[in-house]
Amino acid sequence: MSYGASASFRQHGGMVCRTTPACIGSLKAPRLFEIPIYPNPAASSKNALTSMHASELALTGLAGCFLVSCVSGLSAKGVSLSHFEMRVEANLPLVDEVAPIEIDYNIDWEAEVAKDIIEEIVELVTQQSPNHRTFSEALPLKLRVGEEEQVRRAQISSPDGKVNGAKHAFSCRWRYGPQLESIWPTRDDGQKICLPIDQPKQLAGIDWGPNPQEYLLMGLAGDLLNGVFSRLGSTEANIKELTVRTSGFVDIRGMFDVADVPTHMQAICCEIEWTGSDHGFSKKNLMDALMFAADNSSVARMVRQAVNFNICVT
Repeated sequence: MSYGASASFRQHGGMVCRTTPACIGSLKAPRLFEIPIYPNPAASSKNALTSMHASELALTGLAGCFLVSCVSGLSAKGVSLSHFEMRVEANLPLVDEVAPIEIDYNIDWEAEVAKDIIEEIVELVTQQSPNHRTFSEALPLKLRVGEEEQVRRAQISSPDGKVNGAKHAFSCRWRYGPQLESIWPTRDDGQKICLPIDQPKQLAGIDWGPNPQEYLLMGLAGDLLNGVFSRLGSTEANIKELTVRTSGFVDIRGMFDVADVPTHMQAICCEIEWTGSDHGFSKKNLMDALMFAADNSSVARMVRQAVNFNICVT
């Protein structure tokens, strides 16, 4: 199954992340979801969900993949769930920090089944959830500008480091079937933020929202886009349109443990496209900016640097 996403900036139009069609074999799920991203969210369109930070999209993808894998595993055992929810707390590093990244899962559930069955499935999911494995392993990122490619290798954290970065806390809740929602703290308007999480129609979803892999790739694209702008600095006024595209695929055989293939998302690629003045720009400028973004993006670090997970089943 291959997935893709993009994050785009338009002059005077702001920034927005989008999904691209998910491909399952030769079948496509031709859906479009848009999420404006901070610090410069685009004006909402009819397809747009709530404006978010890029790291929040990636964490939604992480939690959603883990939670739906738990629900699927319990369903396969004949367990009837009344409630399944996961509280997630993450402390993401600042620029230049190489401290270990810690993410906590606190799982609350209601079902007529012994707790050890829940714990058994949760332990299995730590090995079989594609997004969880993507963050729990240290993976390379391929970067592309035109025909030029660079690879940012897996990164090793300092064992003595301490993260002083942004803290995120939210919940991910099962609704029914493959549909979930991530619930974030209120913004200035006092309303809770709920992001819908679904699966492509070919996997029994009804296109209620992006799926977990799409959220992860949107978050990565959005964080890299912000990093590119940070690097370009004063030259950004020349940019009319800039897009970062991300892609990757999941081998479903690994997800279902029917073949000895990786479970995590594979061949993660980040590509930059732009239009604008030639003044101050070259492919080298853009590749340097993309490499800077990949080295300093908190989402890219969660891919390139193995995350430590602490999981508690209540």
